[in-house]
Amino acid sequence: MPSKKISEISNSLTNTTLASADVFVVVDTDAGETKKITAGNLAMGTQDMWIPAAAMYPTATNGCTAVASAETTATRPDMRYLAFHQSTQQYAQFSVAMPKSWDEGTVTASFYWTHATAVAHRPNGVLAGPLLRPRRAHLQ
Repeated sequence: MPSKKISEISNSLTNTTLASADVFVVVDTDAGETKKITAGNLAMGTQDMWIPAAAMYPTATNGCTAVASAETTATRPDMRYLAFHQSTQQYAQFSVAMPKSWDEGTVTASFYWTHATAVAHRPNGVLAGPLLRPRRAHLQ
């Protein structure tokens, strides 16, 4: 089969729904190997979704501070952050559209935090919220 650019191949493809047993053949030209991948393995397992502080905002009641910036080093990117008081329970919120492949199963979160000085206080993050199912609009 002659080599083709991916753009040439993708322009001739049509959209289709894959079954988990559908198979793709991939050629690893560096290793000189042909590999088989099933569609069910493409989006299986844990998926990551980064939600930065800049996408969050304080709740109306007991909210943290609004998003602020701190310069890390001159001419380098600034760090965007939310500030929480060490002795008060405060909250931040965000909205996100989950991928179509999400099965409405468990969502696990990892929180990244730092403090300007060394402190013994460690925040505990809890992820909670409503699930809103999408409604598809049919335009005529």
